[in-house]
Amino acid sequence: MAKQTWKVKGRVEVRHTLPELQTIKGNESPLEGITVKVQARSKIPFGWGTWASWGQVTTNSDGEFSVTKTKGSDRRQFRVKILFDDDRLRLKEGDETSLSFGGDGFPIDVSFDLTDKDWFVVHDDKDSTPNGRKAGTHDLGTLRAEPMRVRRLADLWVLVGLVLDDLDRMGPAFGLDRKQVMKFPMGIGNGAAASASYSNPVNGTVYIKSGEFHARTIIHELMHQWAYDRTKGEDAMAWQLAKHGTTHAVRENTTFVPFHEAFADWAPYEILRRISGHALTTFLEDNSDSTPGRPYSRAHLRAALGPSERSLDNVDYTERGWRSLFTLLTWDTVDTLDFDAPGQFARDSGQPDFACRALRTGLTFKQVLAAINTHDDIPGADRPWRNHELNFDDFLARAQRVHEQLTDAAVAGIKECLDPAATGSPCDDVEPAVRRMERMPGPLRRGSRLVRP
Repeated sequence: MAKQTWKVKGRVEVRHTLPELQTIKGNESPLEGITVKVQARSKIPFGWGTWASWGQVTTNSDGEFSVTKTKGSDRRQFRVKILFDDDRLRLKEGDETSLSFGGDGFPIDVSFDLTDKDWFVVHDDKDSTPNGRKAGTHDLGTLRAEPMRVRRLADLWVLVGLVLDDLDRMGPAFGLDRKQVMKFPMGIGNGAAASASYSNPVNGTVYIKSGEFHARTIIHELMHQWAYDRTKGEDAMAWQLAKHGTTHAVRENTTFVPFHEAFADWAPYEILRRISGHALTTFLEDNSDSTPGRPYSRAHLRAALGPSERSLDNVDYTERGWRSLFTLLTWDTVDTLDFDAPGQFARDSGQPDFACRALRTGLTFKQVLAAINTHDDIPGADRPWRNHELNFDDFLARAQRVHEQLTDAAVAGIKECLDPAATGSPCDDVEPAVRRMERMPGPLRRGSRLVRP
């Protein structure tokens, strides 16, 4: 048969299931960077031959792919498969694991995959073109990731891609150190109550439980991996889970466990604002924080501790303490907050206090990440964190080495905001000279507070 030119092209997209992606990307968006395999088979007497691969290509930013071959002029059928894999991320269908624990302290995972297990068919001519095709260009049009399990994997690909892109844009020090693997749906112990989505620092794999496919959970587990890349001894998280049955106790037995959990719970809200262009400040489902980005009240910090423990020395044993610390570092108007307010969050007190400018740290999300990063040129911040250093004093001391604007006065004020035994504004104890200025007559004074010019 004479040689002919065959070209197969198309476009792959997903109809989003995550409401956050529907807001950010619209109802549908192209699947960029996935691997596409085009297969062909020839017409033979009494049927069709076996499928043969015509190669693998990567979709462009519009989800488009194209494969060209020189073959005989016999009729052919085509099949298209997709694989969620690139140099940063690999998605896998999940498997059932036992609730028993392996040598690393994590639930035992099925470590092998069946042949072609993670390839998904998005087009097959056997259903649409029973008589085959002639040589030439064949535009298969828009191919959608289906059924629901594949749609969710596609959503996972798009969402995690947005997060990885955002981290990569910050610079080479802010990305993840190794290629990530994510498994969904991950059945753990037949859905036992003790099971949940988790992030394994030993093998760099995130497992999303079948009933926990939510944007917040996905980003939470991914940011665990980000922090694990920058700490040593993080595998002890698994042993804490095995020993105590949770890593979300109100008051933990270590300070490094609440650090990791609070960071992984705080960071997704910051990332959501960034990847949505500030269109979203809260997750549209599975939203754990009614007022994200606001520090906690002292009453809420006290409630996590027993009556004899309500001092600053114990707040870093709590997830809410660390969560409030991260928020205070990025809050640019601490002087307007009332930390003695009843309820969960510090409330707006009204008039800003001129004397409290030192507390306006106003670090960006990137700057908080920079405080957790390793810096070869900064003594005291030139190696990964160790578990025993993940406490308030060591964290803030290292953050000061990285960011000069974190003065001693600012750190002292932040600690006062976090102290469950304290009362009043951290600005109440100002220098006498400032108090004299407050008593000055004239246009600079309004009531008992200075008015910012």
